[in-house]
Parts: sequence; structure tokens; C-alpha cells
Amino acid sequence: MLEPKLVPLSEIMRLPRNPKRHDLDMIHGSVRRFGFLERVIVNRITGRLIAGHGRVDMLQRQKDAGEDAPTGIEVAGGEWLVPSDYVDVPAELEEAASIALNRGTEIGGWDDRALAEILRDINDSTEEGLAGTGYDEQMLAALVYVTRPASEIADSDEAAEWVGMPDYGGAPDDIKLVVHFRSEEDKSEFADKLGIDVTDKTKSVWWPPKEKDDVVSVRFVG
Repeated sequence: MLEPKLVPLSEIMRLPRNPKRHDLDMIHGSVRRFGFLERVIVNRITGRLIAGHGRVDMLQRQKDAGEDAPTGIEVAGGEWLVPSDYVDVPAELEEAASIALNRGTEIGGWDDRALAEILRDINDSTEEGLAGTGYDEQMLAALVYVTRPASEIADSDEAAEWVGMPDYGGAPDDIKLVVHFRSEEDKSEFADKLGIDVTDKTKSVWWPPKEKDDVVSVRFVG
């Protein structure tokens, strides 16, 4: 049974082994815009986190930087009080429970087409646009492009226009030339003529050799 509490940030212990990685900047942006919306989950038996490591780490970073506590975090005696749900999980199962909670959200996935439409509505109807959602306009344009047939969105420029990105010319697509070889000797001879290094594992190269944002490539097949 969940038991909500306000727990001092300094008393919350992380799992010693937590394989989940977090984008603290993204979490910071989200909390800054929307407030601290979701309680973390703490194991009453051990005092360790089951869920919420990213949010706790973000709060600690904010507090260490001298920032004000975000909306949803109370302050008492210099302590930041974190809304938490206490649960009882045997110590030997808390890592498994933490993994299960994170894995459940990953398996669920997204309806990308519906997501793109919602994000566009958010972008069009709010002053801060997509801030705090983990998406930006370029990511939204790419999502639109890959979730709609050519009959709806012909190219990346049209996707950007659908999103409403101003004065978007789009980056030029890479120009690719597929070169087939009858033998490894022929491939080596071709590489020698170009002055490029090619190994058995080489699948593609840039010409000229890419040191900047060149737009021409040669791709080997076979």
C-alpha cells in the first residue's frame, strides 16, 4: 500500500546499483515548467529509492547550485522536502522492482503519429512551445516525416512547414553513390586511387574525407 510522505532530500538513499541513466537537463526543464508533478517511490524497509533517481539527482543538483526549490517541493529548516510514496519491498527484490517500473514505461512505447499531432498542438498553443517536453521543433519535424506517407508529407522541408518552423530551408540530403566491386582486389584498387583507407569492415566512406559537414558520400556494397 502506498503511503505518501514528505521526505528530506538529504535522507533519500539511492540504490547502490542503478543501471538507468537520466537526462538531468531535460528533467530540470520539465520541472521548471510544470513543477514537481510525480512522487518518488521509497522502500520503507531499506530507505532506498525504488523509482525517481533522475528527479532526486536533479533536485540535488539544483540545491547544490543554490537555485530555488521548484514548485511542488516544500522547504523547511533549509531542507527540501520531496513528495514520496513509501512501499514495502523486500531488500532482495528492490532492484528487480526498480527495473520493472522503468522497463514497463519503455515497453509501452508511443503512438508516434498521435504524439506528433499532440506536440504540434502544444507548440502552437502555448507560449513556451515544446520546452520541458523533451522534444524540440526539429525533433517534431523528423517525427512527422517518418510517421506520414509521401502523399501527406513529401520531404523534410514539408514536415518542417507542417510543424510551423519559420524560414526553414532544411539541411540538404547526403548525395550517395553506390559502387559495386567484383572482388576485394578491385575494391582495394579503387580505394588506392582515391587515397582512402578501407578495411574488410568498411561499409561507407566520405569523399572528400569528411572533416567538416560535407554532403557527398560513397557507399560500398558487398
